[in-house]
Amino acid sequence: MDEKTSPYFGNVLRVNKEPYRYFTESDIHASLIEKPRQYLGHLRSCLEAISAGTANMALPAKQIFTDIETEGDFRVMPCVIDYPERTIKTVKLVGTNTLQQVVADQITVGKAFMIDSDENFISHIFEGCLLSSARTGACAALAAEHLGKDSHKLVIIGAGRVGYYSALYISTLLPIDSIVIHDLDGQRSSECAEQLAMQLPGCTVSSSSHMPAEGCDILVLATTSRSSIYQQDSIPAGLVISLGADTDSQHEVDQYWSTRAALYVDTLDSQRYGDLRQWLSAGLIDSSDLTDLFTVIREGITEKAVQPRLFISTGTALFDNMTMDYLVHGKR
Repeated sequence: MDEKTSPYFGNVLRVNKEPYRYFTESDIHASLIEKPRQYLGHLRSCLEAISAGTANMALPAKQIFTDIETEGDFRVMPCVIDYPERTIKTVKLVGTNTLQQVVADQITVGKAFMIDSDENFISHIFEGCLLSSARTGACAALAAEHLGKDSHKLVIIGAGRVGYYSALYISTLLPIDSIVIHDLDGQRSSECAEQLAMQLPGCTVSSSSHMPAEGCDILVLATTSRSSIYQQDSIPAGLVISLGADTDSQHEVDQYWSTRAALYVDTLDSQRYGDLRQWLSAGLIDSSDLTDLFTVIREGITEKAVQPRLFISTGTALFDNMTMDYLVHGKR
């Protein structure tokens, strides 16, 4: 049967191509580091619009489906934001790759999608690893901008992709002049520090395979740890940002700090995972103890100078949506 006689090409099935644009990891990285202040400014303006009520957000809880044997998972993360001039529909379908046999040395795998606002076909496809890492680092930077103003000394625990983007973006927004990158893999921390030193010539960047002993203004935890890293006797920090405990099997902050720190989150969805879920289940805190970024943007910091301030993000489709919007449309 040739094309002329096949019903696939006739008036019976009437199948048409759905046009889409594809973004590789290289495309995404290049766009998000080319003008980091512009990217972060885009995110800030989007958050401000949602906080002020000039944009409306639909952010269902992300769904996580865990593999019992490997403790890997895949997760579905939808988000829709209605701005006065446009509607941005997105969904991310990514996995936590614990085996790393077919896709080596990559914990986040999968894709993200932008959906046409009128006809609802997939108009843009994004490789998911660096998109997820960069938007997490950007979230950390915007939290630091509000919660850690005038900070100069930054320590990053975890020299992976999230640690790298966190250092880059935090240094874009704050007067950071000293960065220490810590990782148990000394080569990894050294290579990360060397890359950041080239991109941040005004900063002193060093690496370490041993946990830093001196205190800092901001401490970022960007790990895959299964046990708490930030303990009662850990180095003092004015602001602790936890980014790596996004499943029930991962932990970064000891429960000691659940009642001794001012608690902030990206969105309230973060309470459903990791350390926060454990603290809530144990009755150590309740939801009213958590302040999200929207509240901070609207009302500022209302607590007195509690040390440390603790910001926890378990990854949100909101920042995926805003980042895809930036990649497609640029700064508006």
